[in-house]
Amino acid sequence: CEKDYTLCTEIIKGILKFWPVTNSPKEVLYLQELEEVLELTQPQEFQEVLEVLFKRLNRCIMSQHFQVAERALFYWHNEYIVSYIAQHRKQILPIVFPALMNNTKGHWNPTVYQLTVNVVKM
Repeated sequence: CEKDYTLCTEIIKGILKFWPVTNSPKEVLYLQELEEVLELTQPQEFQEVLEVLFKRLNRCIMSQHFQVAERALFYWHNEYIVSYIAQHRKQILPIVFPALMNNTKGHWNPTVYQLTVNVVKM
């Protein structure tokens, strides 16, 4: 992906296809790797994976495992990803808003709760 950004879409789809839904430590690793690939993704490629990507992030935000939810919420600390989110907010917000609202009602972990509040304020 570093040499040929056109492969980023296929890499993202592959990561999402083989997501470790029952293994939280691996989910955190997948989220980290996914963020690195997203930083190399061009706008056209981002738009191609936008819906499936944010559906997965939505599930991660709602995770009861605090490290998974926390890592997903850290995507809003990445300026490159935030710029994509801002450009496509009409498509992304309906996907992630329910998870964000659910967490603001009271996630058991105070850090996740505070990160969620900060994301909603954006």
